Amino acid sequence: MKRLPPIPTPPALRWREFRIRALPVMVFIVAVVGVVWIWNRDLAAPTLVGEVELRRAHVASTLPGTVAKLTVDRFATVRAGDLVAEVLVCDPRYLESTLGVVKAEAEILRLQLDPVVTSERSRVDFQRLRLELLNQKVLLAAGQMQLRYAEAEYDRIATLRREQSGIASQSDLEIALRDRDTLRSEVQTRERLIRELEADMERMRVSRPANATDGMPEGWRLALELQEQRLRQALAEFGPVTLTAPIDGTVSTVYRNSGENVAAGEPIVTITAARGERIVAYLMPPWRQEPTVGAPVEVRSRSGQRPVGRARILEVGRHLDVVTPTLAYQLGARASSLAQNALLGGPVNGNLPVPGLPLAISLPEGLNLRPGEAVDLRLLPVSVASPAPAN
Repeated sequence: MKRLPPIPTPPALRWREFRIRALPVMVFIVAVVGVVWIWNRDLAAPTLVGEVELRRAHVASTLPGTVAKLTVDRFATVRAGDLVAEVLVCDPRYLESTLGVVKAEAEILRLQLDPVVTSERSRVDFQRLRLELLNQKVLLAAGQMQLRYAEAEYDRIATLRREQSGIASQSDLEIALRDRDTLRSEVQTRERLIRELEADMERMRVSRPANATDGMPEGWRLALELQEQRLRQALAEFGPVTLTAPIDGTVSTVYRNSGENVAAGEPIVTITAARGERIVAYLMPPWRQEPTVGAPVEVRSRSGQRPVGRARILEVGRHLDVVTPTLAYQLGARASSLAQNALLGGPVNGNLPVPGLPLAISLPEGLNLRPGEAVDLRLLPVSVASPAPAN
């Protein structure tokens, strides 16, 4: 009997057999390899998550008052010592009343000098010039205080006008501008007059003989010096409080604007440091490896290509502490369950705080981490070499 050739298997049938027998195994192997690769590359242990420490500084006035000038805005970059705000800590009426008393007593001294003017004119002119200078300084101090409030009022109305809220009209803005310019011109005029009076006094002092006396009774001289001292004290007590930035950074929050009242100790702005100094992490119980100072740590960023860097533990807490809210959110429910079950031995309560062992970790070199940024951490064996640059 003649042997017949084998019947060929159609390609569709071969493909069907391959899909049924081999393809599931291959897909499973590829999936396992992919999961292992993704786990090693992008994931970290859920019990160790940290964040770059966020340093904030509040700028506040120690005395209640009114914000006269705010020189920064949100997201503005400042350096330590830069002017942030000026606060007027005194009502202008109090300063005006104090300056009024000084002015009245100086006028009394002027009247008491009149009887001796004709006989002691050459000596009395110098003292009269001192009284005139004192009087102009009193008027200048009052004008400067009124000018600060006028500038604060103009800034407030101009801000409301720019917002197009309808609260401030164009006429209100023009009135505030007129008052500010008038007071500014008056202050500049008095400053110029005071400089001229001081120059005249200096010329008279130089031209007087070395052995010349004031030609003034001791009581009057002491009274004049007392009024000058009271004027300096009033200017020191009622002058504006200058607030400066305590750290380098960025203005993250503005609580009060020009023209608003502030209480003692109430923050006006908050400044956030531009760069962190360390990473703060919390090790969730139970942990297998006891952390020690100097132990190497792998730091993995969560942004961009997830670069990795090496750092070391700087400090290890002596007791468990409550995890910060941001880190507790990053850890998630699984880490919270592990920690609460390990410590409490009972069911999980989402309202309970999450405990953890605080760790301070150095910033890895070459890894650009922003303050407040969350990072994934992994404790490495102590035998690992010194920290390597980030990749």
